[in-house]
Amino acid sequence: LDGNNEIFPVAVAIVDSENKTSWSWFFHHLKNILTETGREDWTIMSDRQKGIDPSLDDVWPTASRRYCARHLCKNFKKQYPGVLMHNLFWSVTNAYSLFTFKKAVEQVEKFVGLGAIKWLKEIGPLDRWTRWKFDPQLYSDENTNNFVESFNSTIGVDRTYPIVTLLEGVFLYGLLILPLYMTFLYGFLIYLFNVDRC
Repeated sequence: LDGNNEIFPVAVAIVDSENKTSWSWFFHHLKNILTETGREDWTIMSDRQKGIDPSLDDVWPTASRRYCARHLCKNFKKQYPGVLMHNLFWSVTNAYSLFTFKKAVEQVEKFVGLGAIKWLKEIGPLDRWTRWKFDPQLYSDENTNNFVESFNSTIGVDRTYPIVTLLEGVFLYGLLILPLYMTFLYGFLIYLFNVDRC
C-alpha cells in the first residue's frame, strides 16, 4: 500500500512454484529495487506460505514482517469452526492495547480452551499478527492483505492465459486502467467538493 492506502504494484514474478528457492530469488530482487530508493523500513505481509519466512531470514532479515490475519483466521476456523470462534479470533488480532489483547485471550481460553491458546502461540511473534504489538513507526495498522487479493481478482481472467498474455494484462491494468480510474475518481471528488452550494 502506498501512503494513501492505495495499491501500488512494485514487482511481479512468475516462478515454477512457491518454494524457498523462488521466494529467495524474488526477495533478493525486491530488496535490491526497494533499497535503491534510500528507504530501509519496508514491511512484508504474507500468508505464511511455506518458504517465505526462511527466505526472508536469509535474504532480507531486517525487513519487518506481518502475517495476514484473514489467512490465519481461515486456518484457525479449520480447527475451531463457528461464528463465535471467528469473532474471538478477530478480537485477539485486532486488539489495540495489551489490556484488550489479554481480555480477548481470556475469552478464547474460556470459550475454546487451551488448545486454541496453544494454536495462537504457535503463530509466531506477536508483532507479526496482532495490532497492539505492531511497530507504530510503520504508519499502518493493516493486518490483512485483502488489497493483494483485490489485485489478483482484478487481473483474474488474465491469470489463465499464457505468461506473455498474463504480463500484458498486468501491464495494461497497472499503467492504463488504474491511472484512468484514479484520474476519474480524483476529478469526481474535486467536482463534489468544489460545487457552489447556494
